[in-house]
Amino acid sequence: MPNIMTVVKLTKCTFDEWNELQKDEDMDSLWCRDVKVAKVDDHTAMVCMEVFDRHLMETLFSDPAMKEATETYGIEHTFYELKPASTP
Repeated sequence: MPNIMTVVKLTKCTFDEWNELQKDEDMDSLWCRDVKVAKVDDHTAMVCMEVFDRHLMETLFSDPAMKEATETYGIEHTFYELKPASTP
């Protein structure tokens, strides 16, 4: 079950260009699974995933190469923690 959602704002590239950058499934499989990507508009995406290694996720997102790529492509991530809602 997905436990993390991120809203991805794109200021220097389009959704389609960004989506092509996201094709490294081998790297993703080291820290998450069940990734679902939705296009909101040409400059916004929503990504839901089950993260099973948060430490590795945080390490990868704070890596200088990742920071450089986010600046180059104008990518801003806002992360949300997902929890099941209680049934009324």
